Amino acid sequence: MNIFGFQFDPAATFNLLIGIVAGAIITFIITRMYYIKQIKASERQINQLKEEINKLKKGLEEQKKEIVEEIKRNADETAKKINTQIYLNGVPETVSRERAGYYIKGLEKMREYSWDEAIKSFQIALVGNPPDNEKMVLDFLIGLCYHKQDKLDQALGNYKGSLETAKKIKDKKGISVNLGNIGLIYLTRGDLDKALEYFEEALKITREISNKEDEAKILGNIGLIYQTRGDLDKALEYFEEAKRLNEEIGRKEGVAINLGNIGLIYKTRGDLDKALEYHKEALKIDKEIGNKEGEARQLGHIGLIYAKRGEKDKALNCLNQALEIFKQIGAKREIEIIEDNIKKIKGG
Repeated sequence: MNIFGFQFDPAATFNLLIGIVAGAIITFIITRMYYIKQIKASERQINQLKEEINKLKKGLEEQKKEIVEEIKRNADETAKKINTQIYLNGVPETVSRERAGYYIKGLEKMREYSWDEAIKSFQIALVGNPPDNEKMVLDFLIGLCYHKQDKLDQALGNYKGSLETAKKIKDKKGISVNLGNIGLIYLTRGDLDKALEYFEEALKITREISNKEDEAKILGNIGLIYQTRGDLDKALEYFEEAKRLNEEIGRKEGVAINLGNIGLIYKTRGDLDKALEYHKEALKIDKEIGNKEGEARQLGHIGLIYAKRGEKDKALNCLNQALEIFKQIGAKREIEIIEDNIKKIKGG
């Protein structure tokens, strides 16, 4: 007897169970398909993100490359314009994007002979304790700007700071460049023994690292010391050796400097024709390579030779050309010397 009032039907129950299981399976399949779809969508998003990251990386690498090239290009152009070596010691490859802008601006200002503006840019780049290789370069560049203005005390302080850092990081080229510049300051001051001490130390290092360009520069500077001492034969020996090295490496501005110095030897000896020949050859090279400072110096020397010959008009013409160029590049000491020579010639 069925006391609950319904009939148990095994077949119906089985069908009901089948339906429930089928529904669960379908739900599971739909859910799985949904998650698979979501996972695939996520994978696509991840791949897209990876592509965007790679593009960003590539873009940053390209930007960095552009910055490196921009600093190097500015340094090369500035070195040619002011006829002075600019040593960067790998800075373009390591400098931050922010500081890179100050390097570029400073180098541009150097090309315009706006020395104080250049110094400001380099001093800003020094803020924030940059790496030692940058500190060495920035002190060197600031010293160079002071040196070009004949502010010898300030220049010496920065060169010595740069030298100290160069020794700390064991950068031999940085050491030799700063030793050479310090030697030039002592030479300008007339402290020949001190100058020779620095030049000889620099010469030893340049030969160790086989840097013929710097070797030629230092040989020429040592020649200036012997010339100042009155040992013209010894001076000529150094100038000729420097000229030979510069010709070997194709450094025209160096050849022009050496020719000018040889010309001064012949002038001191009283051989004005020979002296004029050397200075004119140097002037021709300086004009060809666009070396304004060198051009002005040679014009000044040629003017003085004409004055010694009694050719007053030719002398004043050359000296006035030299004066105009020195004013353009802000060479204060040279301006004073040329103006004084013009007054003497006019007064004579």
